[in-house]
Amino acid sequence: MSRLCPDCREKADAWLDYRLPTRPQFTNHAAYDDTGRGVRDRHNGRFQEWKRTVRHARRVIADACAKNHGGDE
Repeated sequence: MSRLCPDCREKADAWLDYRLPTRPQFTNHAAYDDTGRGVRDRHNGRFQEWKRTVRHARRVIADACAKNHGGDE
């Protein structure tokens, strides 16, 4: 992250604690879903979704700070 004003830094850092909403688990009981690899793939997919969400939110905050508060990009 670039240099942000203190208020924007606080908002951006708060996104690091973001948790994806828990979705109901509707399993189709496919053999793959119950394997270690299937569980890992679902876990990895959720992590990638979290990473995209957090990066996007932090980028929006940094862009707004640069535009509105003179933050250094």
